[in-house]
Amino acid sequence: MGKARVRWFAVLGFALALILIGFFEPKGLKETRKVLLTLYGRSVQPMGCFLDALRTLWSKYIWLVSVAEENKRLKEELERLRLERMLLLEKAEEAEKLRELLAFKASSGFEVEAAEVVAIWPRPRGWCFMVDKGTSRGIKKGMPVISPEGLVGKVWEVEEKKALIVPIIQTGMAVSVEVKEVGVRGILQGREGRLRLLYVTTDHPLREGQRLFTTGFDGVYPPSIPVGWISSLKKARDGLFWEAEVKPFVDFSRLKVLFVVKGS
Repeated sequence: MGKARVRWFAVLGFALALILIGFFEPKGLKETRKVLLTLYGRSVQPMGCFLDALRTLWSKYIWLVSVAEENKRLKEELERLRLERMLLLEKAEEAEKLRELLAFKASSGFEVEAAEVVAIWPRPRGWCFMVDKGTSRGIKKGMPVISPEGLVGKVWEVEEKKALIVPIIQTGMAVSVEVKEVGVRGILQGREGRLRLLYVTTDHPLREGQRLFTTGFDGVYPPSIPVGWISSLKKARDGLFWEAEVKPFVDFSRLKVLFVVKGS
């Protein structure tokens, strides 16, 4: 501490001497002033370099802090814009879906009641949909249920403001269908989330990819409603009938709005 103080006092002394010489400078003291300036410059040069380095370091630190804050602000702005874009896309998809549903309702050829799926109702051998419409909207037990993609199922139970819909893929469900490409009819049976085509003999030229439609002969579903397509095909052990798996047109895992057919 003693040496540092002496050094600072010396620097201050040099500075004071230079100031005095500036006010009272006889001609003979010019050389003395030059010597003092040289000595003062040498004494403060290390301190000046240190201060310059410190100022440079501080300015860089301030710059880095400002850059970090700007990056944080830009990231937050980007996240906000991404969220807004997602919301706009969702709204656009919902609007497009609503237009499709309204167009389907107008062009279906049936008197239908739109109902929103509000819950999935578990059952011992499958699952069902709970919708937000019931007898107060004219819905009755046994009415067929469709979607823009095709046949969904039928009303199983109904109350004033809700109804239980059983899909065709549930065990025990059966639909009279026709493979229109070859004009052959059969029974489509639901079993644990899958569909099987029954009672079609092997003398009919079935093939994978052929589409099935309702016939209307079962007295439950109107005719010509799309049901699904043959996804796999093989002959039974007896060789008399086809064993055909059918993929439904409806994606039951994504159903949100259904249409209960109240009349043609």
